[in-house]
Amino acid sequence: MKKICIITAIAGTACATAAVIKKVSDVKKDAFKNGYKSGLSDSMFFAEKAMKDFSEEMKKITEPVIEENLELREKYTKLISDYEALIEEYNSLASDYCSEDDEDIEE
Repeated sequence: MKKICIITAIAGTACATAAVIKKVSDVKKDAFKNGYKSGLSDSMFFAEKAMKDFSEEMKKITEPVIEENLELREKYTKLISDYEALIEEYNSLASDYCSEDDEDIEE
């Protein structure tokens, strides 16, 4: 009888130990999942804030460059139109001059 009690006690202790180990393992898994989710949300929040700060900084840096580029583009467009007007005027003067020379040569 004594042997049966000892064997039963050992078996009960082993089952209890296995149940505790399984429960501890489940608690560890849940804690890891919760920690992972928490860390993920914290890191996403940090990354979002960092990207927002970066984009605002880039906006501050690039706005003057863009404005200067637009001003230069407007000046360039005006120069092109002035150049085209000068070419037209030159061609009309050259055609007037050439036609007068052609008449002189023919005489």
